[in-house]
Amino acid sequence: MASYLSVISAVIRPEIKEKVSIGLLLIGDDKLYLGFSKNKLEVVSQLLPTDVFRGLRFNVKNFQQVAVENEGNRTLFTNHLTVVENLNATIFSESYLGYLSNYKNNIISVSAPNSISIAPTQEVFERLFKKLVDEQGVYIAKKIAQRSFSKIRESAILKERFNYDVEVTQQLFPNLIVPVKIDLVGENEIPTFVKLVDLERRKNYIANDVTSFNFVRDAIPDSKRFIVSREPLKAIFPQQHQIWNNLRSTKWFEYIDITEVERLEEYAQIHQVHKLVEPDED
Repeated sequence: MASYLSVISAVIRPEIKEKVSIGLLLIGDDKLYLGFSKNKLEVVSQLLPTDVFRGLRFNVKNFQQVAVENEGNRTLFTNHLTVVENLNATIFSESYLGYLSNYKNNIISVSAPNSISIAPTQEVFERLFKKLVDEQGVYIAKKIAQRSFSKIRESAILKERFNYDVEVTQQLFPNLIVPVKIDLVGENEIPTFVKLVDLERRKNYIANDVTSFNFVRDAIPDSKRFIVSREPLKAIFPQQHQIWNNLRSTKWFEYIDITEVERLEEYAQIHQVHKLVEPDED
């Protein structure tokens, strides 16, 4: 199977054909790579009217959805990077991309497919993406979240004073209705709970995290509770961004940005937090 790529652009001023590259599609060797730039989309959101950008965002999601509607196996599908392997059938054929490049759309533009001699891999895709779309690279929400939360999980101070990944049950707190998975659990004069919440996921996943944490608040009102997260990109996650604002303003728990890990460390040291469950009881 021949390898070919197309650049996906947002049309900023249709009257003069001004556009900004926002994504890249690479197909070959029975694989498909589709990625979009969070940075370019953020810029475009400032240049287009709100309703027009909403239409652009719909087109981006449609590209992602169509990419995985095939008989192959989806291996990765995050907010801005889609990878499909064992590709048996996809609408994104060379002829279809040629059709899209000629289709007149006032919101999005697809370049004519260009053949390349290099076998496509994720490394090749990311290199081409930096060259043709965004030098900062493709946005992979899961990797960013995991890397950010590692600051919490790798802290020597927190490791010493908290249990990690504890399922809090009625055996520990009799008033708890259902078991709740908590990322960090400790105790000083009162129990201390820390929940890591990735705000760049689907809203129902976020809601499940926050709701389960509220179970802990209701069952153990005399406790200290922290939610640790990071601000989601408003242009890409407008509803999640509103949730982020709500979390920062609520009095049900204390919000800490992932860049402020030292605040949690200081609290643990000042209040002499220690592990709720001793190692020999794990």
